[in-house]
Amino acid sequence: MFNFFRRKNIAPIPKQISRHQLRKLKWERIQRKKLRWGVIRLYIIQDELNNSHTAYDVKKHFADLRHTLGIIDDIDDFTLNENDFLIINRFLTYKHSLGLCDRNSIPIVTYDGYISIRNIDAEKYLIIAYNNYEAYWDDILSSYKRQSDKKKRLQSIIESLDSDSKEPITHFPDVRKKIHYLSSKYENILNQIQ
Repeated sequence: MFNFFRRKNIAPIPKQISRHQLRKLKWERIQRKKLRWGVIRLYIIQDELNNSHTAYDVKKHFADLRHTLGIIDDIDDFTLNENDFLIINRFLTYKHSLGLCDRNSIPIVTYDGYISIRNIDAEKYLIIAYNNYEAYWDDILSSYKRQSDKKKRLQSIIESLDSDSKEPITHFPDVRKKIHYLSSKYENILNQIQ
């Protein structure tokens, strides 16, 4: 009658596992989880960067990227292996099949993709963001009717660009040129109003 509850085909539990060994196993599992979640977070950040349209969003996502890479780099004892990437892909596929993933398609997570995300180019995303910035403000400024409102807005845009040029993330030469170009462009428009 109680044969149903018998343990079958299960690996035997070792008789003598010390508390120290159990703590070590638990610590290893936690470190592996950190690594795997860090990789998943990097892929999410890359997707968000591809969908970013403003310089503020790009800067915020790069701050998240630096934070996540810091967490991954703090784990010295373990490196990612093929098994980790198989587990990540299996987890993402499972969550997507349950409908818990809000992405339309899930990426195939590989070691090469992970390395390319680690070496992501901020300059490309910042140039795109400042091009969007320029198109947005050109459209908005052309719709202003009152010159005093337009003048105030131009002053705030110029101040914003000046503060952006002092941030460390905009240290790339092409990004600095773009910021300088936008600042001088809006200063010329401001001078024409006065």
